[in-house]
Amino acid sequence: MESGERMEVDGWDPSLEEELGVSLDELKKWIEEAVEKSEIVQKKKAQLTELKEWVEQKEEEKARTEVLLNDANQSILECEKLVKATYHRNGLVYRESSSEDEGVGGGVLSSEVIEIDDDDDDDVIAVGCLVPPKKPGTPVKDPVVKEASAALQKTTQQVQKLAQMVSKPPGAPLLRPPPQSPSQSGIQSSVPSVFVSQVPSQSMTQPNPNIKQDELRVGMSILGKKRTKTWHRGTLVAISPVGNGIYKYKVKFDKGKSLLSGNHVAFDYNPTLEILYVGARVVAKYKDGNLVWLYAGIVAEMPNNKNRMRFLIFFDDGYASYVTLPELYPVCRPLQRTWEDIEDASCRDFIEEYITAYPSRPMVLLKVAQIIKQSGKERGGRAKWRRWMEAWSRSSFWMTRGVSGSIEAPPG
Repeated sequence: MESGERMEVDGWDPSLEEELGVSLDELKKWIEEAVEKSEIVQKKKAQLTELKEWVEQKEEEKARTEVLLNDANQSILECEKLVKATYHRNGLVYRESSSEDEGVGGGVLSSEVIEIDDDDDDDVIAVGCLVPPKKPGTPVKDPVVKEASAALQKTTQQVQKLAQMVSKPPGAPLLRPPPQSPSQSGIQSSVPSVFVSQVPSQSMTQPNPNIKQDELRVGMSILGKKRTKTWHRGTLVAISPVGNGIYKYKVKFDKGKSLLSGNHVAFDYNPTLEILYVGARVVAKYKDGNLVWLYAGIVAEMPNNKNRMRFLIFFDDGYASYVTLPELYPVCRPLQRTWEDIEDASCRDFIEEYITAYPSRPMVLLKVAQIIKQSGKERGGRAKWRRWMEAWSRSSFWMTRGVSGSIEAPPG
């Protein structure tokens, strides 16, 4: 190495090179080799290499996932095109709704109304004659449509039996529906006036006995109920026993502290689907325009394809709303009879009747064009209407509402 390329170090005495018998550059090279061979450096290099490989693997997985998502979206669009084309060939109108809500039919259909006594008139379903398409129907050879036709025929028979059971006088025999002639066995004759939903299992109103309650720990983030009846985030600072296995929980909020019972505190995380059931006590996001609060309520309906995989929540003030799982928080120690935590007596009685009678739901059936009057306090006017079976009916709606209002059907 030339003298111009040699390293120069402040305070380095050139005579040391002659004394040590090694140049400064050789000494530097020796130190670097020693550092490279050290155990700590080798370990760090291995960790960096492993981290680099992990990052590259995740990037590849992300790319593959994006490709799969794009392929899935494209497949969904293609399937939708095929379904629309099939509907069009069969003279049907395609609607983006639940397959269980779809109906087909034709021919002459008489209007029939089933009235079920219910003092509270909590829900109203308007059911009328289904109007067949104007153009004559043609026999459909599609096996899927034939299978749907058979299911609709069976549903029609169930509805007829239900109508006879409700309307027959005491002691009168239950009449069987007249046998269907071969000419009426086609798809055009199978038009039910009412759809009977599948009855859920009774276990849907009971908690899962195999799931243990989560533990409450001092210092954890938690939701607590304030005097305003809204729930706020805080920190659990103390747990005090009061006897008989009952505890009080001291929660520190941004402003002030509260000593709350177990049914007035909730975990600050979203529950799993396994711990939820009809009647479960939860805290949910309560929306009023642009304002959002956390408010206590009862699970009234579990997710299904009819409600677009959402939970129906009956809030304590009588307002009902559909929410998603990320908008729910489980109450830590709910009462065994969860509705007893509701302060309003009318709401509490309704919830008790609703849960104990579930899956049977009190309702009234009305004729199409019959005038109904709605009255209620607070948010009774926020009834929600959902049009259904538009392809085969002129005017048929399902109305659900919060329990604070009432529905009255004037005579005539």
